[in-house]
Amino acid sequence: MDLARFVVDAVVVEGRSLRQVAVAHAISKSWVHKLVVRYKQGSYEALAPRSKAAHRIPSRTLDEL
Repeated sequence: MDLARFVVDAVVVEGRSLRQVAVAHAISKSWVHKLVVRYKQGSYEALAPRSKAAHRIPSRTLDEL
């Protein structure tokens, strides 16, 4: 089980606070909150890592050139 699922289970299933889980696993409370929100919006599939790449690059030269 990966950390994201474990953290979400600790908050949602066990009823532990965001702060308790964050301190126990040495991660930020805001990251725990983001994971819980993503879980509530799309179940465990929403916890998969997301790309941090830019969706568009405004300074990129057009392919036609």
